[in-house]
Amino acid sequence: MSKQTVNSTDHNGDELFMARVTNKAFIFDPQTKKYLFARAADMPEEYWKLIGGRMRRGEELEEALHREIVEEIGKDVKYEVKGTLGVTTVFEKGEAINIVAYLVFYREGEIVLNDEHSEYKWLSLQEALESKCIAQWAPPLLKEAEKRMQESEYLNDLKRLQADFENYKKRQAAEAKEFSSHLAKSIVSDLIPVLDNLHAAAEHVPADLVESPWVKGITYIEKQFEDALKNYGVVPIEVKPGDAFNPLEHEAVSSVGTEGGEGIEPQHPSTDSGSPQTPKIEKVVQKGYKVGDRVIKAARVTVR
Repeated sequence: MSKQTVNSTDHNGDELFMARVTNKAFIFDPQTKKYLFARAADMPEEYWKLIGGRMRRGEELEEALHREIVEEIGKDVKYEVKGTLGVTTVFEKGEAINIVAYLVFYREGEIVLNDEHSEYKWLSLQEALESKCIAQWAPPLLKEAEKRMQESEYLNDLKRLQADFENYKKRQAAEAKEFSSHLAKSIVSDLIPVLDNLHAAAEHVPADLVESPWVKGITYIEKQFEDALKNYGVVPIEVKPGDAFNPLEHEAVSSVGTEGGEGIEPQHPSTDSGSPQTPKIEKVVQKGYKVGDRVIKAARVTVR
Protein backbone atom coordinates (compact mmCIF):
# COMPACT_ATOMS: atom_id res chain seq x y z
CA MET A 1 0.00 0.00 0.00
CA SER A 2 1.03 3.60 -0.50
CA LYS A 3 2.93 5.06 2.42
CA GLN A 4 0.46 7.97 2.30
CA THR A 5 -2.10 5.66 3.87
CA VAL A 6 0.20 4.56 6.73
CA ASN A 7 -0.99 6.06 10.04
CA SER A 8 1.05 4.23 12.68
CA THR A 9 2.56 0.88 13.63
CA ASP A 10 1.45 -1.65 16.23
CA HIS A 11 3.58 -3.02 19.08
CA ASN A 12 5.22 -5.51 16.69
CA GLY A 13 6.26 -2.73 14.35
CA ASP A 14 3.74 -3.75 11.66
CA GLU A 15 2.18 -0.94 9.65
CA LEU A 16 -1.41 0.04 10.48
CA PHE A 17 -3.65 1.60 7.86
CA MET A 18 -6.58 3.90 8.64
CA ALA A 19 -9.42 3.66 6.09
CA ARG A 20 -10.83 7.00 5.01
CA VAL A 21 -14.56 7.66 5.34
CA THR A 22 -16.87 8.88 2.62
CA ASN A 23 -20.63 9.18 2.41
CA LYS A 24 -23.06 8.39 -0.38
CA ALA A 25 -26.67 9.50 -0.69
CA PHE A 26 -29.14 7.09 -2.27
CA ILE A 27 -31.51 9.88 -3.29
CA PHE A 28 -34.95 8.45 -4.02
CA ASP A 29 -37.93 10.23 -5.55
CA PRO A 30 -41.11 8.75 -3.98
CA GLN A 31 -43.20 10.16 -6.84
CA THR A 32 -41.35 8.43 -9.68
CA LYS A 33 -39.89 5.56 -7.60
CA LYS A 34 -36.43 6.25 -9.02
CA TYR A 35 -32.91 6.94 -7.72
CA LEU A 36 -30.66 9.85 -8.65
CA PHE A 37 -27.34 9.16 -10.38
CA ALA A 38 -24.85 11.72 -11.74
CA ARG A 39 -22.30 11.13 -14.49
CA ALA A 40 -18.72 11.74 -13.41
CA ALA A 41 -17.21 14.52 -15.53
CA ASP A 42 -13.58 13.44 -15.03
CA MET A 43 -13.95 9.90 -16.41
CA PRO A 44 -13.65 9.15 -20.13
CA GLU A 45 -16.01 6.17 -20.01
CA GLU A 46 -19.64 6.39 -18.96
CA TYR A 47 -19.84 6.07 -15.20
CA TRP A 48 -22.81 7.01 -13.06
CA LYS A 49 -22.17 7.70 -9.41
CA LEU A 50 -24.20 8.47 -6.33
CA ILE A 51 -24.13 11.90 -4.73
CA GLY A 52 -21.64 12.21 -1.87
CA GLY A 53 -17.97 12.45 -1.09
CA ARG A 54 -15.17 12.43 1.42
CA MET A 55 -15.53 13.84 4.92
CA ARG A 56 -13.46 16.79 5.99
CA ARG A 57 -11.47 16.83 9.19
CA GLY A 58 -13.68 17.57 12.19
CA GLU A 59 -16.99 16.97 10.37
CA GLU A 60 -19.80 14.82 11.70
CA LEU A 61 -21.19 12.17 9.34
CA GLU A 62 -24.52 13.86 8.57
CA GLU A 63 -22.88 17.28 8.47
CA ALA A 64 -20.62 16.02 5.70
CA LEU A 65 -23.60 14.43 3.92
CA HIS A 66 -25.57 17.68 3.88
CA ARG A 67 -22.56 19.63 2.65
CA GLU A 68 -21.95 17.17 -0.20
CA ILE A 69 -25.60 17.20 -1.29
CA VAL A 70 -25.70 21.01 -1.42
CA GLU A 71 -22.34 21.22 -3.20
CA GLU A 72 -23.17 18.59 -5.82
CA ILE A 73 -26.84 19.16 -6.71
CA GLY A 74 -27.54 22.70 -5.48
CA LYS A 75 -28.92 24.55 -2.49
CA ASP A 76 -32.48 24.74 -3.87
CA VAL A 77 -33.12 21.02 -3.59
CA LYS A 78 -35.38 20.02 -0.70
CA TYR A 79 -34.74 16.57 0.71
CA GLU A 80 -35.20 14.41 3.79
CA VAL A 81 -32.59 12.07 5.24
CA LYS A 82 -34.41 8.87 6.25
CA GLY A 83 -31.44 7.11 7.84
CA THR A 84 -28.37 5.00 7.15
CA LEU A 85 -28.48 1.92 4.92
CA GLY A 86 -25.21 0.51 6.12
CA VAL A 87 -21.45 0.74 5.77
CA THR A 88 -19.42 -1.01 3.11
CA THR A 89 -15.64 -1.07 2.63
CA VAL A 90 -14.00 -0.90 -0.78
CA PHE A 91 -10.38 -0.64 -1.87
CA GLU A 92 -9.33 2.00 -4.34
CA LYS A 93 -5.74 2.17 -5.53
CA GLY A 94 -4.70 0.16 -2.49
CA GLU A 95 -6.56 2.39 -0.05
CA ALA A 96 -9.40 1.18 2.15
CA ILE A 97 -12.50 3.38 1.94
CA ASN A 98 -15.44 3.06 4.32
CA ILE A 99 -18.61 4.17 2.55
CA VAL A 100 -21.48 5.22 4.80
CA ALA A 101 -24.69 4.94 2.76
CA TYR A 102 -27.80 7.03 3.47
CA LEU A 103 -31.35 6.78 2.20
CA VAL A 104 -32.49 10.29 1.24
CA PHE A 105 -35.93 11.26 -0.09
CA TYR A 106 -36.03 13.93 -2.79
CA ARG A 107 -38.91 16.35 -2.14
CA GLU A 108 -38.64 19.21 -4.62
CA GLY A 109 -36.37 21.78 -6.21
CA GLU A 110 -34.24 22.19 -9.33
CA ILE A 111 -31.11 20.04 -9.50
CA VAL A 112 -28.05 22.07 -10.47
CA LEU A 113 -24.89 19.97 -10.81
CA ASN A 114 -21.43 21.24 -9.95
CA ASP A 115 -18.32 20.74 -12.08
CA GLU A 116 -17.78 17.18 -10.81
CA HIS A 117 -20.69 15.94 -12.93
CA SER A 118 -21.70 16.43 -16.53
CA GLU A 119 -25.32 15.27 -16.32
CA TYR A 120 -27.76 13.35 -14.13
CA LYS A 121 -30.57 10.87 -14.58
CA TRP A 122 -33.10 8.96 -12.52
CA LEU A 123 -33.01 5.16 -12.60
CA SER A 124 -35.55 2.69 -11.30
CA LEU A 125 -34.29 -0.07 -9.04
CA GLN A 126 -34.35 -2.55 -11.90
CA GLU A 127 -32.55 -0.17 -14.26
CA ALA A 128 -29.86 0.50 -11.67
CA LEU A 129 -29.36 -3.21 -10.92
CA GLU A 130 -29.02 -4.00 -14.62
CA SER A 131 -26.67 -1.09 -15.33
CA LYS A 132 -23.00 -1.83 -15.98
CA CYS A 133 -22.08 1.79 -15.34
CA ILE A 134 -22.51 2.06 -11.57
CA ALA A 135 -20.18 1.02 -8.76
CA GLN A 136 -20.16 -2.70 -7.93
CA TRP A 137 -20.79 -2.01 -4.25
CA ALA A 138 -24.03 -0.08 -4.95
CA PRO A 139 -26.54 -2.87 -5.86
CA PRO A 140 -26.65 -4.52 -2.39
CA LEU A 141 -27.30 -1.14 -0.81
CA LEU A 142 -29.97 -0.36 -3.40
CA LYS A 143 -31.71 -3.60 -2.42
CA GLU A 144 -31.41 -2.64 1.23
CA ALA A 145 -32.95 0.76 0.45
CA GLU A 146 -35.86 -0.95 -1.28
CA LYS A 147 -36.32 -3.28 1.68
CA ARG A 148 -36.32 -0.36 4.13
CA MET A 149 -38.93 1.49 2.11
CA GLN A 150 -41.16 -1.57 1.87
CA GLU A 151 -40.91 -1.97 5.66
CA SER A 152 -41.69 1.72 6.09
CA GLU A 153 -44.70 1.46 3.78
CA TYR A 154 -45.87 -1.62 5.69
CA LEU A 155 -45.55 0.24 9.00
CA ASN A 156 -47.36 3.25 7.57
CA ASP A 157 -50.12 0.99 6.26
CA LEU A 158 -50.31 -0.66 9.68
CA LYS A 159 -50.54 2.73 11.39
CA ARG A 160 -53.28 3.79 8.97
CA LEU A 161 -55.17 0.56 9.66
CA GLN A 162 -54.83 1.12 13.40
CA ALA A 163 -56.02 4.71 13.04
CA ASP A 164 -58.93 3.60 10.86
CA PHE A 165 -59.87 0.94 13.41
CA GLU A 166 -59.75 3.45 16.27
CA ASN A 167 -61.95 5.82 14.25
CA TYR A 168 -64.30 2.91 13.50
CA LYS A 169 -64.58 2.12 17.22
CA LYS A 170 -65.31 5.76 18.00
CA ARG A 171 -67.98 5.88 15.29
CA GLN A 172 -69.52 2.66 16.58
CA ALA A 173 -69.54 4.01 20.13
CA ALA A 174 -71.13 7.27 18.96
CA GLU A 175 -73.71 5.40 16.88
CA ALA A 176 -74.46 3.05 19.78
CA LYS A 177 -74.92 6.04 22.07
CA GLU A 178 -77.18 7.72 19.54
CA PHE A 179 -79.15 4.50 19.06
CA SER A 180 -79.47 4.09 22.81
CA SER A 181 -80.73 7.66 23.07
CA HIS A 182 -83.31 7.12 20.31
CA LEU A 183 -84.32 3.80 21.86
CA ALA A 184 -84.72 5.42 25.26
CA LYS A 185 -86.82 8.19 23.75
CA SER A 186 -89.01 5.65 21.97
CA ILE A 187 -89.46 3.58 25.12
CA VAL A 188 -90.12 6.66 27.21
CA SER A 189 -92.68 7.91 24.71
CA ASP A 190 -94.56 4.64 25.19
CA LEU A 191 -94.15 4.32 28.96
CA ILE A 192 -94.52 7.87 30.21
CA PRO A 193 -98.25 8.17 29.42
CA VAL A 194 -98.81 5.02 31.49
CA LEU A 195 -96.73 6.45 34.32
CA ASP A 196 -98.59 9.76 34.08
CA ASN A 197 -101.88 7.91 34.45
CA LEU A 198 -100.55 6.12 37.53
CA HIS A 199 -99.46 9.45 39.03
CA ALA A 200 -102.86 10.95 38.27
CA ALA A 201 -104.66 7.97 39.79
CA ALA A 202 -102.55 8.16 42.96
CA GLU A 203 -103.13 11.90 43.32
CA HIS A 204 -106.93 11.53 43.17
CA VAL A 205 -107.26 8.79 45.78
CA PRO A 206 -109.77 9.73 48.51
CA ALA A 207 -108.10 10.48 51.84
CA ASP A 208 -109.77 7.54 53.58
CA LEU A 209 -108.28 5.09 51.04
CA VAL A 210 -104.66 6.31 51.05
CA GLU A 211 -103.50 3.48 53.31
CA SER A 212 -105.43 0.78 51.48
CA PRO A 213 -103.43 -2.12 49.95
CA TRP A 214 -104.44 -1.39 46.37
CA VAL A 215 -103.30 2.26 46.64
CA LYS A 216 -99.99 1.11 48.06
CA GLY A 217 -99.80 -1.31 45.14
CA ILE A 218 -100.23 1.57 42.67
CA THR A 219 -97.48 3.51 44.48
CA TYR A 220 -95.18 0.50 44.24
CA ILE A 221 -95.89 0.12 40.51
CA GLU A 222 -95.08 3.83 40.06
CA LYS A 223 -91.69 3.28 41.68
CA GLN A 224 -91.06 0.21 39.51
CA PHE A 225 -91.78 2.24 36.39
CA GLU A 226 -89.45 5.04 37.47
CA ASP A 227 -86.68 2.55 38.34
CA ALA A 228 -87.10 0.91 34.92
CA LEU A 229 -86.73 4.29 33.23
CA LYS A 230 -83.59 5.02 35.25
CA ASN A 231 -82.05 1.87 33.72
CA TYR A 232 -82.25 3.69 30.37
CA GLY A 233 -80.79 6.87 31.86
CA VAL A 234 -84.20 8.54 32.06
CA VAL A 235 -84.70 10.62 35.20
CA PRO A 236 -87.43 13.05 36.30
CA ILE A 237 -86.76 16.74 35.76
CA GLU A 238 -86.23 18.25 39.19
CA VAL A 239 -88.74 21.07 39.62
CA LYS A 240 -90.82 22.40 42.52
CA PRO A 241 -93.07 25.36 43.28
CA GLY A 242 -91.08 28.57 43.56
CA ASP A 243 -88.43 27.56 40.99
CA ALA A 244 -87.75 29.88 38.06
CA PHE A 245 -89.54 28.93 34.86
CA ASN A 246 -87.14 27.37 32.32
CA PRO A 247 -88.64 27.11 28.81
CA LEU A 248 -86.07 24.43 27.93
CA GLU A 249 -87.41 22.06 30.58
CA HIS A 250 -90.86 23.38 31.46
CA GLU A 251 -94.11 23.71 29.56
CA ALA A 252 -96.45 26.35 30.96
CA VAL A 253 -100.05 25.19 30.72
CA SER A 254 -101.51 28.19 32.55
CA SER A 255 -100.54 31.22 34.58
CA VAL A 256 -102.07 32.95 37.58
CA GLY A 257 -104.94 35.19 36.55
CA THR A 258 -105.84 33.28 33.34
CA GLU A 259 -108.14 30.46 32.53
CA GLY A 260 -106.42 27.08 32.72
CA GLY A 261 -105.59 25.53 29.40
CA GLU A 262 -102.83 23.92 27.44
CA GLY A 263 -100.28 25.94 25.54
CA ILE A 264 -100.89 29.22 27.33
CA GLU A 265 -97.80 31.41 27.36
CA PRO A 266 -96.60 32.39 30.86
CA GLN A 267 -97.07 35.99 31.86
CA HIS A 268 -94.00 38.19 32.30
CA PRO A 269 -94.91 40.82 34.87
CA SER A 270 -92.85 43.96 34.66
CA THR A 271 -90.90 45.50 37.49
CA ASP A 272 -91.06 49.19 38.29
CA SER A 273 -88.11 49.70 35.98
CA GLY A 274 -90.04 48.19 33.10
CA SER A 275 -87.88 45.05 32.65
CA PRO A 276 -89.74 41.69 32.72
CA GLN A 277 -89.47 39.40 35.72
CA THR A 278 -88.69 35.69 35.36
CA PRO A 279 -91.91 33.71 35.95
CA LYS A 280 -92.00 31.35 38.94
CA ILE A 281 -93.42 27.85 39.09
CA GLU A 282 -96.78 27.87 40.87
CA LYS A 283 -97.58 24.16 40.57
CA VAL A 284 -96.18 21.05 38.89
CA VAL A 285 -99.06 19.60 36.92
CA GLN A 286 -97.17 16.70 35.37
CA LYS A 287 -93.63 15.42 35.72
CA GLY A 288 -91.05 15.86 32.98
CA TYR A 289 -88.18 13.54 32.04
CA LYS A 290 -84.74 13.81 30.47
CA VAL A 291 -81.73 11.69 29.47
CA GLY A 292 -78.58 13.51 30.50
CA ASP A 293 -79.12 17.09 29.30
CA ARG A 294 -81.60 16.03 26.63
CA VAL A 295 -85.23 16.69 27.51
CA ILE A 296 -87.52 13.81 26.55
CA LYS A 297 -90.71 15.32 27.92
CA ALA A 298 -91.01 18.80 29.44
CA ALA A 299 -92.52 19.15 32.89
CA ARG A 300 -96.00 20.68 32.65
CA VAL A 301 -96.41 23.53 35.10
CA THR A 302 -98.48 26.54 36.01
CA VAL A 303 -96.64 29.81 36.52
CA ARG A 304 -97.14 33.11 38.29
